[in-house]
Amino acid sequence: MTQQGFYDFLYDTCNSNTGAIKSYITAIRIIDELFLVDDVFGLQGKSVTSIDNLELLMRINEFIRAQQYQYKKRNDSFFDNIKPNQHRYERGGFCSAAFGKLLDYYAQDAKEKEA
Repeated sequence: MTQQGFYDFLYDTCNSNTGAIKSYITAIRIIDELFLVDDVFGLQGKSVTSIDNLELLMRINEFIRAQQYQYKKRNDSFFDNIKPNQHRYERGGFCSAAFGKLLDYYAQDAKEKEA
């Protein structure tokens, strides 16, 4: 998996007229930036778009969803370090939605590698 591959996947599978593609890309960038501050999974600066381990991706997905819930409840959360102009991405659920798209990309990429 690659970051460019993920972007290409989004352009191939999403409606480009809605702005969703840009929102997904921004949300993944936010996640990557937050992992630079709090490297919960030992990614060492690696983008989540380049992870080829489904188990790790699933663990990160659960973490993001749980932290998003805590953030919305105004409890301590991984997303507390989000920049002020980025709050709408987390409150709107774009980070978890973008990660769902990343899992879809992983599945497609795995099928293509298998073929």
